[in-house]
Amino acid sequence: MKKNDYIKYLNNWYNKLRSRYVDLIGDFGGSELFVVEGDSLLYEFLCDPEKHFLNFIQPYGGGQFLSLTYLVETFLNKLKQRGCVFHLVFFNAHKVIWDCNPKFRIAREIIIDHLKSCQHKSKVSIYEFPAWWDPQFDQYIDDRQPLFILSGDGSTEDGIENSKILSKKGLKKMSILLKGLFYHSLHKDLSMALIPGMEFRDSRAQAFVFDRGGNVELSTVENIPNIVDLCSIEATNSDEHENQDVFSNLSNEQENQNALLNLFNEQENQTVLNNGGRRLILVIISLIALLNQNSEPIYRLLSKLFLFHIYLLDYITLQLRTLPSMQGIDESNDNIINKFLENFYNCCDNVLVNDSLRRVISYFENTKNNLADFVDTRLFISLVELQKDGDLDFNSLPNEIKQDFDIAWNILEHNHNNNVINFNGLLNNIQIEELNIPTYANIELSLLPFNYPFFVEILGDMQLEFGENDTDIIDSGSYGMAENIPYDEITHWHSTRPLKEPTYNYKFKNKSKIEIKQRDYQKYVRFLGRYASSLYGTQGFYRSKIIVDKNGDKNSDKNGDKNGDKNGDKNGDKNGDKNGDKNGDKNGDKKSNKTLQSKPSNSMKKIIEQANKERLDKSLKDDENSFNVLIEEINKFSNIESKLSHLCNQIDKDKIKHPEIKMLLQIYKLQLLLCQWDKYCINSNSKKRDSNHYEIPVKIYRQIFFIAQNFNTIIDKDQKGYLIEILERLGLEDSKNRLFTMFNIDALERDNNKKDNKKDKQKEKQKEKQKEKQKERQKEKQKEKQKDKQKLKFEMPKSSTNLMLDISDARFQMLFAGHLMDRNTNSVDDKRVKNFKPDQWQCEVLNVIDNNESALVCCPTSSGKTFISFYAMEKVLREDDDGILVYVSPTKALVNQVTAEVYGRFEKNYEQGGKTVWGIWTREYKENNEKCQILVTVPQMLEILLLSPTSVKWCSRIRRIILDEVHCIGEMDGGSTWESLLLLAQCPILALSATIGNPEPFNKWIEKIQTSRGYKMNLIKTTKRFSDLQQYVFIPKFPLRPLVETTVKPKDELRQDCLISIHPFSAMSSVVVAESGIPADMKLLPSHCIELWDAMNNVNKDDPELQKINPDKYFKDVGYIVKDDADKFEADIKKLIISWAKDKSKAKMFKTVIENLGNDIKERFNELESTAKINNEKLDVYDESFYKVAIVPLLCELSAQDKLPAILFHFDRNGCTQLAIDILEQLEAAENHKRRNDPEFEAKKKDAIAQKEKYEKQLKQKRDTKKRKDNDGDDELDPPMPNIFDWEAHDPSFTFVNPKYQMPSDELQELINTFKDKIAGSLSKLIDALKRGIGVHHAGLPRKYLGAVEILFRKRHLSVIIATGTLALGINMPCRTTVFIGDSVFLTPLQYRQMSGRSGRRGYDLIGHVVFFGITLTKIKRLLTSELPDINGHFPLTTSLVLRMFILLNNSEDKEYSEKAVSGLFGDSFFCIGKEHLSGQIKHHLRFSIEYLRCENILDQEGTPINLSGMISHLYYTEPSNFAMAALFKHGVFHEVCSEIKSNPTKMMEGLVLILSHLFNRKKLRHVDKKFYREILEKYPSKLFLPKLPEKTREILEEHNERILRIYTDYVIAFTRQNMENLGPDNCLPLSKFEFPPKQLDDNIQEWDLIRNLNSMAIPFSARSPFIAMCGSIGDEFINIEDLCEHIHHKIYLDLHSIPYIKTGENLNAYLLDFFSHGQETALNKANGIRPGEVWQCLKDFDFILQTIITSLTVRKIESEENVLKGFKMVSESFREKFVKIWA
Repeated sequence: MKKNDYIKYLNNWYNKLRSRYVDLIGDFGGSELFVVEGDSLLYEFLCDPEKHFLNFIQPYGGGQFLSLTYLVETFLNKLKQRGCVFHLVFFNAHKVIWDCNPKFRIAREIIIDHLKSCQHKSKVSIYEFPAWWDPQFDQYIDDRQPLFILSGDGSTEDGIENSKILSKKGLKKMSILLKGLFYHSLHKDLSMALIPGMEFRDSRAQAFVFDRGGNVELSTVENIPNIVDLCSIEATNSDEHENQDVFSNLSNEQENQNALLNLFNEQENQTVLNNGGRRLILVIISLIALLNQNSEPIYRLLSKLFLFHIYLLDYITLQLRTLPSMQGIDESNDNIINKFLENFYNCCDNVLVNDSLRRVISYFENTKNNLADFVDTRLFISLVELQKDGDLDFNSLPNEIKQDFDIAWNILEHNHNNNVINFNGLLNNIQIEELNIPTYANIELSLLPFNYPFFVEILGDMQLEFGENDTDIIDSGSYGMAENIPYDEITHWHSTRPLKEPTYNYKFKNKSKIEIKQRDYQKYVRFLGRYASSLYGTQGFYRSKIIVDKNGDKNSDKNGDKNGDKNGDKNGDKNGDKNGDKNGDKNGDKKSNKTLQSKPSNSMKKIIEQANKERLDKSLKDDENSFNVLIEEINKFSNIESKLSHLCNQIDKDKIKHPEIKMLLQIYKLQLLLCQWDKYCINSNSKKRDSNHYEIPVKIYRQIFFIAQNFNTIIDKDQKGYLIEILERLGLEDSKNRLFTMFNIDALERDNNKKDNKKDKQKEKQKEKQKEKQKERQKEKQKEKQKDKQKLKFEMPKSSTNLMLDISDARFQMLFAGHLMDRNTNSVDDKRVKNFKPDQWQCEVLNVIDNNESALVCCPTSSGKTFISFYAMEKVLREDDDGILVYVSPTKALVNQVTAEVYGRFEKNYEQGGKTVWGIWTREYKENNEKCQILVTVPQMLEILLLSPTSVKWCSRIRRIILDEVHCIGEMDGGSTWESLLLLAQCPILALSATIGNPEPFNKWIEKIQTSRGYKMNLIKTTKRFSDLQQYVFIPKFPLRPLVETTVKPKDELRQDCLISIHPFSAMSSVVVAESGIPADMKLLPSHCIELWDAMNNVNKDDPELQKINPDKYFKDVGYIVKDDADKFEADIKKLIISWAKDKSKAKMFKTVIENLGNDIKERFNELESTAKINNEKLDVYDESFYKVAIVPLLCELSAQDKLPAILFHFDRNGCTQLAIDILEQLEAAENHKRRNDPEFEAKKKDAIAQKEKYEKQLKQKRDTKKRKDNDGDDELDPPMPNIFDWEAHDPSFTFVNPKYQMPSDELQELINTFKDKIAGSLSKLIDALKRGIGVHHAGLPRKYLGAVEILFRKRHLSVIIATGTLALGINMPCRTTVFIGDSVFLTPLQYRQMSGRSGRRGYDLIGHVVFFGITLTKIKRLLTSELPDINGHFPLTTSLVLRMFILLNNSEDKEYSEKAVSGLFGDSFFCIGKEHLSGQIKHHLRFSIEYLRCENILDQEGTPINLSGMISHLYYTEPSNFAMAALFKHGVFHEVCSEIKSNPTKMMEGLVLILSHLFNRKKLRHVDKKFYREILEKYPSKLFLPKLPEKTREILEEHNERILRIYTDYVIAFTRQNMENLGPDNCLPLSKFEFPPKQLDDNIQEWDLIRNLNSMAIPFSARSPFIAMCGSIGDEFINIEDLCEHIHHKIYLDLHSIPYIKTGENLNAYLLDFFSHGQETALNKANGIRPGEVWQCLKDFDFILQTIITSLTVRKIESEENVLKGFKMVSESFREKFVKIWA
């Protein structure tokens, strides 16, 4: 292809890219390193002169260098404030972008130079690379491993195509180079994010993110070299920028350099230049060059003024530099000032690109870098004006300036022999006009009258000195709002059903409805029972009957039921209270714990001991008989494996209780294991043992120590000898010595044992030679004659058999038995907990609960957080019948699970009817929510309750709130709700999480809240995870074997080595480890530690520190290694490897170690990418096509390795469903293929069909005969159904249902019947999938289906579940393996930790397995090495929240409780931590939010919610769209649209949907080429680009925005005026902390005429940032909301998203309007770019909004709004009809 063809190809590829608009911090990047592309950042601020008033094209008005520096630093500082870790990178190849203007090139060099000089202060690293395709940048990526690159694409947020800044050629180059960067990065597995369209929102940063998935194809990989070549050509120097000689009168560069150095090296000059900094040096060299080209007097005068202005920059304040822009300069003198500045910038640019002149500047490298404030053209022009008017006298300069200025001027005049020229009159022909500048400086601020006592008191200390506004400014609207209508919350939000309980008459009239509801309730309860039975700890005898202790007897616990389980008192003893709250007091009894754990008396001990002895004696005979029977059963099996399996099953049943018989069982198990190993060793041909078979010695080893630890007091001497001898035969000397210690065998006994053993061995050899054949013949007869106990005589394998392991003791344990090591979890006895020993941290939480305190509990997944929640629930239930505990969960799946578990665990009889233990409330479903004691809900619903006036009494009964997965407070969507709950809560809280990166500051914030409520706050942390995790990559070898050949559990000879383990350190980078160390929660398995030591030893055997931790020496004296020993070794080897990374002399060795650990994985990935083919076509191994092909082989391998059950996480809903169907179809196809080619099966099937037909024929004949006979009372039964072969039953070789756990077909069918009518179409295949052990779980599926999946998985009927993030958080779905399928922007470090934590659940598996499938090695490495992200807060107040406060306070039945709750919202929010100066602004924000509500006629003067307040508050989650809708509504927009409801209903509905699409669920479109999209849109009925709003509607919204701008401008100015002293001067750059001016004039010189003149010329302001004011010329007049939020004093916080402002004219996706028009899901996916898995949720949310609006209008009952109500109902019905057609 030609160059233009590649450009077109690149543009088309880029336009096709799919992106997501996500939070870079919370949803994507966390605290991971990313790169900011420097030139894109500069373009963001330079491309649109009107946005930031930064017009670098304007020669003398805009384009202040200091302003640009401020904007760049502000952007970077916003990232830093949000916890981002990033590097700023500039590519020299991108310089050509700026070739159109020397000023741009200067700005680029200055910004780079400035940021580099302040790296030590800013902590932001700056890098320069030749190009992004250069090997240096590739090496940087390998070393630093950034997560993504934040870059531009040549566009702007507002889609400026014809830039006023860059030439068309420059724009074209920029577009090609940046799109080329996208192409190169995505193909290198490096995600990209866009700067255009990026938004900062409180502690978040949203941007368009592009990941590899769906954007990279095999066909595009081949074009990488071509794209690089294209960009290399574009990066060559442009014709627009030709280097010129700076000094035309000098012959060469060396002369230039030498001449300047000679001049500058004069002592006097050198001092002046050092004082002036790099700026003065660059300016003087540039002016020398300029005067060398043109030495006319006017140029010399202007040069002197210019040099003088450079000196003034160090002394005058920024306020004096807010000088007006000049309207125009008389062109009669050929615009001399413009030409002077143009020549100066050209000279300066050439200096910077001239190597010899740059070296001159570099000689002053120790000089301060003040280039950030390079020049100020406004100040220069003002000096020209003052000189022209005769108001500037160079002879009266202050001494601080005059001396250095004169010397500097002499340097300039050096080449002109200091000729004195008369400057008088030179400027007379220059005419300068000033702009008329509007200003807020003298405007008197005012507020509308407002009088609500509670808020007047809250706002009392603000001291607002405002006038009172005329009520005429209230926007009452113009249609249907003639009077102020008070609002009373009397109905539910999404239906017209009353909030309060209906009266008896109402119930009687609606009897049929109530009966239907009761039937539904009964069905739900039955489902809960079924669900609960699948949960561990809720079946039958675990259920606790709760009885309230009314007497409060302090001794009540002493007589409690001894048999109560961990859930409480099983038999419901009235006095039994495991919680220790004996007084029933809600504040707890601190002494209760001591009472509970008091020791029994000596007499009681004796009685208990005697009873136990009698019980054991009685059980001995029974157990002996059972044991003998068991041995006989086992001997019937022919092979060792069957014997061992049967024995283990019986041991698991735990029927034998006597310890001696238990020991005999375990010894017999050891005997069988030893026989297994003996058999393997005999059959093994080589002396070298195959490590794959070490699982047998591992079991032997564990069995030996299990016996030694658990039966140490009863094991006899011979049995001890056997155990010791086995270890000796295995060659495990260290462990043998440890066993000697455990058995207290001294050295002498050991020697005797050795001698005895030698003699025994000699005798044994002789006997074996003489009587071996005879012994074999008599063996069976002797066994039959032996006594019962003699049957178990331990027999060692022949001494001739070599049982020895070819590995050291320590390595054997660390490499193969690490997951079985004894774990110390600091478990302690606690009488409050039955059936198990809680960990120490769990006991601490129980104490917190008993003492009525609060706690933040941070512990890993599967560590046991759940049971403490139920302990808290039981405490509330036992105290009384009124207290309430609210359990808050982030997901509906977890809500359903906890509800079922509460239902299954607790039973309670209430004296008064109408109460129950459990209740549930989600957006879709609620039950018992008003009459329960334990409410399980989601955060949004609890927030509604806490702010609902009708729920105040209910809320006052809340005793505790449990916030599970509290780290969700950091999420972009919904996080603010969690924060509101913590601020509103009036009771103790229990916050639980496994993934908080900054628990200490988070706990400190909660502590502040809880302390104010009178509750102590505790932080309880643990880092120990019971089950370790092993990570793997699934890398199959092509060609794949067909499933019909392998079956779901392939034999060893049919398996591939395709599940490759990953060493976590193989993902590390030496540079990152040297700088940041190792992630705190990176855990190494014991085997990883050995592998790491070996890798280190291979590269540096002579390191003495390394040899100190040689595993064989390290564990020599330990012998039997426990997990604590392994953890200590892990810590030591980590410490050593980090020291290698930090030691420059060993850094290369560190890198080699890392490479060696990861070479195998890397090679396998390369092999997979090159060999993966299907039907001779190359397969993209990171694409959905690969998932479909390889998913079944993956599951088969997991099955073969006994790693099922598994949860497979995939971030696409449709993808989850499709994968399940793909697996099902492959299983069915393989099964059908096998059966078609199996004559035996076909014969059985044919025979079975014949039998069935014969039976049915006989049955029919018999029934026909009976009909012909008279009715003689003969009740003869039908003949029994013969045992017929079931040919439709699934072949076990093609189903993932484990026969051991398979649910009976009738029970399974009953479960399926509960949801089968909810699943239709292609989804019906999911029912067949369940029958083969495969389930799907995501929020788009019916609730009852999801419940059934959870039940079947817990009961082990299902072995495979494919899920989105619905199963990531806390749900009880224990599995052995988690699989990550494909990459996604949502696969973040946080999600990875949550999801991987599902595997290896405590009590089920000793190790969890994590498998990566279809994910690039680069992404895997990032996930393994990522840090646990910190959580951030949200700005606490929104205007909707303020309105909801008023609704609560005005309608509350308990004012005191409501006022306390609302007061909490004015406390410090988590967002303010570290930004304490923001706390005081919350009240100001509140006051002006009230002003807005008053102006919009939503609140009246007394604070009563009126008019549309109900609709607005119910749509609170859509802010600011709810306020925009209210503005349109009251101005009659919807009335006018709906006026055509009869004449043109179609047009009416389309008009409504168009407006609603502009308001709700808006999806921004990135700037794209509309011409390109026209071709795509021709294939689909979608419009994609949302049409503009009708003119009148747009004008109303813009007027609404103008009112908002006025109100919040008043807010900012008022706050600034009243807090000027506290705010201080805004004269410091945000990142580098450089202050301006850097020097101070003496106080007596402040009256200098020049200062007074500049002061009179400067534009006054107070709120605007002076860094922007100095180039904006409009003072405190803000042009729009963005200007107000971005360009104010840095200590004033005003978030664009905390203001009810909605931007008009944005580029929005028309997906809602399009769907309403055509109802096609495919079109939304292909044309509108809505991903298949997101379509359902997007449309469902919009439907929810429609229902809320309809409900609000129905309740209002205003006649003039009837057509509007009908119009919305018509839209809703039509929309829902289309919606249901797709998702029935």
